[in-house]
Amino acid sequence: MIKKEKGFFYIILIMPFFCFAQKLPNKQEVSLWAPKDIQANGKVDEWHNTFMAYNHQVDLFYSIANDDDNIYFVIHSAIPVINRKIMNYGISITLNVIEKKEKSGITVSYPYLTKAERSAALQIMMRSGAISSLKDGATVQEEQAYWKRRDSLMAITDSKILTLFKNVKIEGIKEIGPIIATDNQFEVKVAALPTGHDFNYELAIPKKYLGTLADGQTIHYQIKLSGPPPNDAGTGTLIVVDGGSYVNQDGIDLRSLSTHTDFWGEYKMAKRP
Repeated sequence: MIKKEKGFFYIILIMPFFCFAQKLPNKQEVSLWAPKDIQANGKVDEWHNTFMAYNHQVDLFYSIANDDDNIYFVIHSAIPVINRKIMNYGISITLNVIEKKEKSGITVSYPYLTKAERSAALQIMMRSGAISSLKDGATVQEEQAYWKRRDSLMAITDSKILTLFKNVKIEGIKEIGPIIATDNQFEVKVAALPTGHDFNYELAIPKKYLGTLADGQTIHYQIKLSGPPPNDAGTGTLIVVDGGSYVNQDGIDLRSLSTHTDFWGEYKMAKRP
């Protein structure tokens, strides 16, 4: 059990996140033509770091777009404990042209780690020194120094964990899968990139795997954050509980880190501008 971290300096950091999230719809409401020269590399520069929705079921910003060839998802997490959940168990995106829960859909899961790889990632975290608590009664200067040091250690830790993100799990596409490399010949492009307190994810999946899609056609999608598998006890995200509360300073119910969280939405294919 780790003590809940508090402090004025940290509150200042997270205030812009809450203000921005409150202004966005819970689900994307518009069709969007993909930015020109999109690369799906996790840097999200071509999206100008703006998103179409903030979903409270999974605590993520996201946008969906399409062009003539692909459907794109860009996802952004601004909450450290959600970042850790993603890095441990990945994001699964399901697409379906019939009904949202029809089994004929396709699902892409990334990062996809084996139990041994998740254990290795946890060991990297434990050895890094990035998991620590701010001492009681710390001054503002001490808080600033603490967060600067922890951010530096976390950046080093994340760069090591990223080397484990080599595989993608594909379900529902008979031509490929179930496990493919991130560098693959099937034109499925996916990338994850932690950036300080934030985490970016991008996916590009060819429309051809969903059949022929017309302009304005509705597709159903699910975004899911997985929890630990039943046989994976002891290798999951660390749960932070302070004073008997399961809700941390970001307003996240930390019990959600140990279970699946998801939502379904609908997206209409955009026309070329």
